[in-house]
Amino acid sequence: MGKVEESRESHEEPRLGEGPANPRQLAFKILCRVHRQGAYLNLLLRYGMPPGNMDPRDRALVSDICYGVERYRNTLDFTISKLSSRPLSRIHRDLLEFLRIGVYQLAFTDIPAYAAIHETVEAAKGHLHRGNLGFLNALLRRAAEHPTAAALPGVDNLREYLEITLSYPRWLVDYVLELYSPVDALELFRAQNRKAGLTLRCNTYRTDTQSLLSRLKEAGGRGRPSQVFGDALEEVELPFEVLVALIGEGLCLVQDLASMAVCRVVDPGPGMRVIDACAAPGGKTAYLAQLGGPSCRVVAVDLNTSRLKALEKTVSLLALENVEIIPGDARRLRDLAGEADAVLVDAPCSGLGTLSRNPDLKWRRTPEDLPRMGDLQLELLLGAAGAVRPGGLLVYSVCTYSEEETVKVVEEFLGRRPDFSPEDIAPFLPPTWREDSHRGSVQLLPHRHGTEGMYIARLRRSP
Repeated sequence: MGKVEESRESHEEPRLGEGPANPRQLAFKILCRVHRQGAYLNLLLRYGMPPGNMDPRDRALVSDICYGVERYRNTLDFTISKLSSRPLSRIHRDLLEFLRIGVYQLAFTDIPAYAAIHETVEAAKGHLHRGNLGFLNALLRRAAEHPTAAALPGVDNLREYLEITLSYPRWLVDYVLELYSPVDALELFRAQNRKAGLTLRCNTYRTDTQSLLSRLKEAGGRGRPSQVFGDALEEVELPFEVLVALIGEGLCLVQDLASMAVCRVVDPGPGMRVIDACAAPGGKTAYLAQLGGPSCRVVAVDLNTSRLKALEKTVSLLALENVEIIPGDARRLRDLAGEADAVLVDAPCSGLGTLSRNPDLKWRRTPEDLPRMGDLQLELLLGAAGAVRPGGLLVYSVCTYSEEETVKVVEEFLGRRPDFSPEDIAPFLPPTWREDSHRGSVQLLPHRHGTEGMYIARLRRSP
């Protein structure tokens, strides 16, 4: 998966409560943390669930509600505003969270209306006073009885349709419509509203895709071999505890095809020394080591020592013996100057290409983030370039599609380092993606390639 700008939260995320929890109460607590404390939704869902054996159906419901509310927050707020006797600004924030939870179930799930209303109101007891409980119940009943009362904008008014009906911040709507045609913008936002499919990369040191697929089916799961990369399974569905077990056995990792493509563009091989300059949490490091084979040495560098622990665990689980882990800053790799045959800079970024997996990012990002991130990415690229030997390779990747973080960073870098030049990237891409490459780079997009939005550039240093 792509690398989003560093989270302020540790992977040792405090749990949201002990013991079994009402799914809607737990969803409320998670959404409050996301909206009020800046917590990251994916980390809370991964690390914050109560300990013990939570019913898989309850776990799935919590995840669906949280992702759904974040994915469609503008749509839900528009609907609430049309059905409410109070303006949104005068609705207490706890009440608003439960209204979103309830309206989401009514508008976007198959949960019977009576159950969605009753269970949401029950979950709100203890959080709302009697008057607000009555308001919640009345508005949800109104939404169920008059589902078309809040008519959403149609596609003929494209900007409002993208902002309200598909639920994206207006600045991002305007930005994407500057970058792409109206048809592409529409398809991009539609694609990023779909629930992200699960892709597993097989650890070929321990198993193969057919054996892994058999394990999935034995456990009641499903999937299909990827037509893009032979060591991946796509459209995977399986119980959460089975996924945890398979990863724990070192048989696979969750990794998007776009992230796999980054490593294939690096093209590590026997005897090479490869540096992953922004390595944690380690998915790409592990794949580089696997692709390069036992004699390829991969040096994993990251500034965040706590995230390096996750990388160490990944390397250990996959039984990779050709990885060296070094704490360090990619902007200052003096000890590795000129030593690498290839360097990967998979830089922290805005994450706009990952909104199907991280819908909360679209509400925390601002237009000012894009040039700010671009400045950091240029620093990282310039610093890491010093580790590339003459004639060596530099690969730059970010899980976004903003110009400030992609083509503009590379253009500025090439202006400052004329000893680097773009190298044809097409031979390292799947055949169906090659026509989208240009001047040593490719922009992968969800609606065109079925992946996260990922920019990859391949640059060669002169001998």
